[in-house]
Parts: sequence; structure tokens; C-alpha cells
Amino acid sequence: IGTETVGGGGAGKVYFFRPDQDTTWTLDETFTADYNIHSLAVYKGLLYAGTRTVLSGTPRIYVRATDGTWTSSLTVSPASAGFSLTAGLTVFGDNLYALVYADGTVDESEQITIRKFDGTSWSTVWTLDEGGQASRTQPGIGMGLVIDEALYFVIGAADAAATPNANTD
Repeated sequence: IGTETVGGGGAGKVYFFRPDQDTTWTLDETFTADYNIHSLAVYKGLLYAGTRTVLSGTPRIYVRATDGTWTSSLTVSPASAGFSLTAGLTVFGDNLYALVYADGTVDESEQITIRKFDGTSWSTVWTLDEGGQASRTQPGIGMGLVIDEALYFVIGAADAAATPNANTD
């Protein structure tokens, strides 16, 4: 289970429970302040956690090594000064995908991207640039799923006419 705090600013936590061994949930990791857990996925035997930030604007995707240590797999760049997140961690084929949202409070543009991790590096495969504060996206409902060998992402956009700028996958 990944947790987040209401209103942001608090530290997200990851807990685990082994049904055949445990009677209570065990704390596995407490992240630094303003890194709330927004998505979890297992990819190639490792646990990945996507974070949401309200204050720092630099969401990350962390990976848990087999020895139990957590490190950053992706730090979103460029950072925004406000609400940003990585969500919808989804395994599809031999890759891990993530929905990434950056609030436009730094450069007055909002952007949603889908990133792909091939086990070595992250790349951007889809971009939606909202182009300013006028048409706010609502990325809190970001999730990915696989149905019949196709990858789907659910995102909210206040602008019904919003279309992707690039699709490379």
C-alpha cells in the first residue's frame, strides 16, 4: 500500500502485508516530505512507486532494490513550482509506462506526458501540452491498464479539444 497526506507536504509511506505470514501491515519506507505515493507497480521483479508533489514540483518514480533500499529511477524535468505527479504505472510488453503531469506555475504551461522505461532508460512517448492556465487538466484520475494487448491511459482534461502533440510509440 502507498499512502499520501491530505493537502500535500507530508511524507508518503509504503507498507506491505504477507497474507500467509503477517497479522499486521509493516512499514517498508517513509519518503521525504512532499513525496506522496500515487501509484505502485511491479516491473521485472522490482517494486516501483510513482510520487505526487504539491510543494516541490519535482515528482519522482522510485524503485525498491532486492535488498530493500529505495532509489530514484526517474526525476521529472523540468520541475514545476506546484502540484505535479507520476501516476498510472503500468507494465505493458517488456516496458514500464508512467503518466507524468507537471503543473504550469513556473512557465505558465501545463504538460502531461507518458514515459516509457525499458529497464535501462526513460523516454517520452506521448505529450499533451495544455499551453497555459486557461484550460486546466485534472490529472488526479490518471491510471493505466492493459486490455486485449492494448495499453490505455485514463486522464482528465478540462479542455475537451485537447489532443496529443506527439505519439512515438
